[in-house]
Amino acid sequence: MAKPIAVAFLLILLIAVPSVYGAGLYVGGSLGASFAKYEWEDIDEEDFKLDGADFAFKIFGGYKLIPFLSVEGGYRDLGKVTDGEDEDLYVAETSGWDVEAMGILPLGIAHLWAKAGYIFWSSDSQMGNETGSDSGSDFMWGVGGDLSILGIAVRVEWEKFEIENADHISMFSGGVTFGF
Repeated sequence: MAKPIAVAFLLILLIAVPSVYGAGLYVGGSLGASFAKYEWEDIDEEDFKLDGADFAFKIFGGYKLIPFLSVEGGYRDLGKVTDGEDEDLYVAETSGWDVEAMGILPLGIAHLWAKAGYIFWSSDSQMGNETGSDSGSDFMWGVGGDLSILGIAVRVEWEKFEIENADHISMFSGGVTFGF
């Protein structure tokens, strides 16, 4: 009998505490650019570097627990980086789902934050006529800020992904969130 009471108490806290502190659910989307750098060694007895940028986007949702802490997750497409042509074509394309905790510094209608979490990624690549796929989960982190009025926020952020088969992947984006 104690378990249903404890569950009911936790549900009441999850509903009541955020409304007292101005927290709650939010959803949003961002557009921007991804920056990727790959280095391969000893491919057909030569080394190769792929370095470029492409259009990137993400859709996300989160739950602000208290004014200083939020949990966020979503899907992102980090674009396609391409170099060369025909038999010398090199392509890398990455996307994934992510989840992170955000520490927030509220400054009136402005907020600054830092985030850390994991990305569950998949990557397709092409080197000449050979194609391949890889997937995994790796650490990600970022910093950003927003301006929020009446539950609508405009945000800017930079995120870095420690994906194992890439030397560098990051995303700079701007977007909008809608709070409930």
